[in-house]
Amino acid sequence: MGEFLRVPGGREFIIKVPGVMASGLNDQQIADVTNWLLRTWARDSVPEGTVSFDAPEVARARLQPIVDVAAERRRLVQQAKSMGLALE
Repeated sequence: MGEFLRVPGGREFIIKVPGVMASGLNDQQIADVTNWLLRTWARDSVPEGTVSFDAPEVARARLQPIVDVAAERRRLVQQAKSMGLALE
């Protein structure tokens, strides 16, 4: 999950996927859960100096939902590969 933070657009992607946005959580709760996941499960992949998510960032992300999640993920994976990163 942290590897997405290394790719332009990846930060937005991890909070804009439908499973996150449709979770029923409010903006602060999404920020809190995402930050917890990054600090715990993904801590080894998070780039140093990563800024925590906050409620205003999540609220802005809600304004521009991802229309085609699979296509956006493919684009990010391809971009990561061109940067020498492995996103699976």
